[in-house]
Amino acid sequence: MDSATLAPPFLIARHGGCFAQVRAVPPISPRVLLVDDCPVQLLLGCVLLARWQIIPELARDGLEAVLLAREQEFDLLLMDVEMPVLGGLAASHRIRRHEQQCKPARRVPIVAYTANEAALDERTWRDNGMDAVLGKPSTESVMERCLKRWCPDRFEVSRPSFL
Repeated sequence: MDSATLAPPFLIARHGGCFAQVRAVPPISPRVLLVDDCPVQLLLGCVLLARWQIIPELARDGLEAVLLAREQEFDLLLMDVEMPVLGGLAASHRIRRHEQQCKPARRVPIVAYTANEAALDERTWRDNGMDAVLGKPSTESVMERCLKRWCPDRFEVSRPSFL
């Protein structure tokens, strides 16, 4: 099997004389939805989360995030605030409204993941259903604290980095 034909996030696993393509996500990994309209920010977020072998689902705007949050269960949403189509605050508000109607087993934490952290006052993001604000770009230690706080049952700090 030629490794050039494999698209990330896949690895090649060998068992005996056979090779197989396997997904590089351990079952304990938190399910993270990363939402940003900037491809560079999505890439940076993916690289940062990969430090803990977390491969997030991606959405390019708030509307995609709302649809994905209705279809799948996530342990954490990292949501940009200023996006086209539907911004992060409005998307968070819609997700919370949907949660009120559907009564899920658990309320998903939504963290504003924004480059404009100082401009976003606490009342605004809390009123729209967000739980915290995380500045970007973010350091490993800040992201680790975020993951430990919001995904304590599904996050292992001791995981070795594969980067």
